[in-house]
Amino acid sequence: MRFSSEGPSQNINRIFSCKRQGLIVFNTNLCIPDRMVAGYLWREVMNSSEFTLARKKMNKTQKQLAELLGTSIKAIHSYEQEWRSVPPHVERQIYFLLSRMRGKDKKIKPCWVVKKCPPKRRQQCPAWEFQAGEICWFINGTICECNIQKNWQEKMKICRTCEVLNALF
Repeated sequence: MRFSSEGPSQNINRIFSCKRQGLIVFNTNLCIPDRMVAGYLWREVMNSSEFTLARKKMNKTQKQLAELLGTSIKAIHSYEQEWRSVPPHVERQIYFLLSRMRGKDKKIKPCWVVKKCPPKRRQQCPAWEFQAGEICWFINGTICECNIQKNWQEKMKICRTCEVLNALF
């Protein structure tokens, strides 16, 4: 769905209209079908329902979470209402806080056990080097799916399907 150039108020109305229709807003002139880009699932960042679920799991109000993350309550509102995407640094901090809530009482297998990594790959991986197999998703440069991912978004595409990260929820 493409739009012609219009003023700022039309852009805002279009963004809300696109969101209500389940479309992603790439820029003020382009909306595309719900989370699909060239036939691939679009899921580079934490979505609003995951963000809200994480906040509730931490038993925090929006104000408390804003203080904890060092951001404004308006930012929290905008993440939960899908007015703004959850930035990677916020997503990372949310997952980290959830992992610390889990504590040591719950036995979580390290990623190299879950993924059955051979010894050679383990020795090259930062998760093994720092003995951080329970929070491997937090460390860039880990060797997931036999490759080092380029950035946080690429890494999280893999992590979101992995039982190590999903154990947080």
